[in-house]
Amino acid sequence: MKLKTKHIILGIMGLFLLIGFSTQLFSNSWGLLIGNSYVIPNQSSIFTFKAVKMNKGSGNYWLYGEDQKYYYTTLEKVHIGSYALLAKEKAKSISNFDKTNYKTWFNLQVSCNDILSTYAIKPNGLEFIKCVRPKNSQIKIKATYRVNSKQSKEIENFLVENYGMGELKWACCGWDNAGKYGGFEHPEFKKIDPYCTAIISMYASGGIKDKNEWNGIKLETDRNKIDYFIVIVELVIV
Repeated sequence: MKLKTKHIILGIMGLFLLIGFSTQLFSNSWGLLIGNSYVIPNQSSIFTFKAVKMNKGSGNYWLYGEDQKYYYTTLEKVHIGSYALLAKEKAKSISNFDKTNYKTWFNLQVSCNDILSTYAIKPNGLEFIKCVRPKNSQIKIKATYRVNSKQSKEIENFLVENYGMGELKWACCGWDNAGKYGGFEHPEFKKIDPYCTAIISMYASGGIKDKNEWNGIKLETDRNKIDYFIVIVELVIV
C-alpha cells in the first residue's frame, strides 16, 4: 500500500512538472510571487500568457506579452485595465508591425467594425450586428449589438461595472440607461480627433407583437418577455 501511494504521489508530481514546463505556469507563478505589479491579462491565463519583454528598472513586471490570440503591453493603458491589447489577426494587416513597440500597433485608421472586440472588451452573449459611419455628424462611427432578454441583465451589469453606464430603467415605452452613457478611451480614437471618445448605451422597446391588440402591438413591461435588447457603441467628438 505504501509503495502504491508513493507511486501515486510521484505520478502527480510528474504530471505537475510536465504541465509546468510545457506551459507558462512556472514563469507566471514566479512573476506573480515576486512582482507586485505583475498581472495576467483577463483575456489570457496563467498557462498561456507569455511575458515577452520585462521592465529593466525596479519592480518585476512585463512591458510586452502575448498568447495565442493577442499581443499585450502595459506601456499603453485603457479605460478598464492596466494594459492595452491587439488581436494577432489584426496585427497581420499592420505594415511594419513590431510586437515590442506599441507605437506601431495602432497605425491604421479606426475601422468600422466590432468596436468592443477590437478596442476594448466585449462580454460573451453580446452579438455584433452592424457598423455605420454617419455623415455630417459628431458621431463618426456607430456599432450596433444585440442580446436576448435572458442574458440582458448580465450584459447590463457588465457595462455598468466596466464602462460606467447607468442602470436600465423603465420609462414610458421601453428600457434605457436614462442618458447616463458608459464610455472608454483608446489611442486609435485620437487619430480621428483629439477629443474623440467611445460612448455606450443600451435600450429595448417595450412594444411587442400581439395579434389580440387592436393595433397589433402590446406594451410589455416584463423585460424577460422582450426578444432583444440593443447596445450601441459610438465614437463621438465631445
